[in-house]
Amino acid sequence: RGAPPTRLEILKKKQLSKARHEVAEALWRTARHKDAAPALRDWLQEKDKSTNARIRTAFVLWRIDKSPQALEVYKEILRQGELSAKQYVLEMIRRIGPEAKATVSDIIDLLKKERLLRNSCLMVLRRFGAGASKAVPEIRKLVKDKNSSLIAAIALWDIAKDEKQIRSLAQRMLSDPNPRIRQNIVYEFWQMGARAKDATSELKKAMEDSNDRVRLAVAVALWSLSQDKKALKLMLRFLSGSDHELQTEAAVQLGTTFQGAVKETLPSLIQALSDKSPLVRAFVAESLGRIGAPARDAIPSLIRLLKDLKQPNHVHSAVAEALGLMGPSAKKAKSALMLHLKHSSSYVRACAALSLWNLHRSKAGLDVVKKSLLSRNSQAQVIAAEALWKMSKSKEALETMFYLLWHARVSTAPTASNLRYMIVRSLERMDLPAKVILPVLTELLSDEDADVRRTAQSALKKIKAKSSGD
Repeated sequence: RGAPPTRLEILKKKQLSKARHEVAEALWRTARHKDAAPALRDWLQEKDKSTNARIRTAFVLWRIDKSPQALEVYKEILRQGELSAKQYVLEMIRRIGPEAKATVSDIIDLLKKERLLRNSCLMVLRRFGAGASKAVPEIRKLVKDKNSSLIAAIALWDIAKDEKQIRSLAQRMLSDPNPRIRQNIVYEFWQMGARAKDATSELKKAMEDSNDRVRLAVAVALWSLSQDKKALKLMLRFLSGSDHELQTEAAVQLGTTFQGAVKETLPSLIQALSDKSPLVRAFVAESLGRIGAPARDAIPSLIRLLKDLKQPNHVHSAVAEALGLMGPSAKKAKSALMLHLKHSSSYVRACAALSLWNLHRSKAGLDVVKKSLLSRNSQAQVIAAEALWKMSKSKEALETMFYLLWHARVSTAPTASNLRYMIVRSLERMDLPAKVILPVLTELLSDEDADVRRTAQSALKKIKAKSSGD
């Protein structure tokens, strides 16, 4: 912080131009320095740069100030770049979302010319929604193409909202011999929510699918559309099964999609805390935390897990955080939480400190969260920032949270979407002033990850309701 003079000098020296874009990004991340965006724009104008570096730098510039220059770089590469560079650009445009609709014409041209990039083009166009309407004639041609029919049909729905398309899509795709295709189309219907109601009858037939992963996806979609009791029974059966992948997915869904059925799901969730798989136990604990106070009957089992020092770190962190979200009934967990302030994992320590504050308004973990704020574990930093803000309204906590969010929004790492999801959940719980938090959550409504978008939307509703109440 403070923009050291040596870094500013690097921005000005042409002979060090290879480093300038990285230094500019670092200046923006750490100090929101006014020279960062102009330096990135200058760097992008120099033509002798690595194509991949130009693509990523354009993305960073877009995140800073939504510069049209970033989209111009992308349009140029879509027209003249190598196939791999075009693929990379399409991924960046997909991440930007509807605000990049100025690239629609170039993507349509690519859709016509590059068979290998068709599906990537369709994934981007569907993100644009109605903003990609001029692509509809070309997409209709691809609905009959066996390699692109699924994504083309879904893109048509997202862009043109053709209800007939949903019915025919359900009939065709749910009878496809490839279980991966069947599973993907079911999850697409789930993402559509009420818009996919015309697929309900076909989904009910798919409850008898021969593939368990397809049936789990069908249960999620059907519960979302019609609160189907058979879907709930099927999900509980998967939770108590022996396939750990299905168990963890069932645990996640029971704590989110099926959260309203806590009376029916709680006994099974409590029993699953004793599952032989540590991963299943951790996911179940996390789901119980999401349910919160209505899951208070699970508190004794959660405390037992927390006191069991043989449990792995990811179980302890999930349990410690969950207890802090269960309200006054979890106050009896204080001694176990205090014990974990000395845990070897910075993430577990931060979760214990946050829960002690949530339950007892105790600052016993204040020093712990200050140290965890400097951890190399991003998850620990998120929880520590939330705890530090709650304990002391620390400006540093807020700066850290927004720094982490910025990093997660420009990162191409597979874990970046999960980090953004964690940050949104923490921001919702931090009781920040509306003028601070509303613009951030509104921006995340166009995030490329559906879970992040849903969580941001839910947080916005709660914050706006609270603001109107106040």
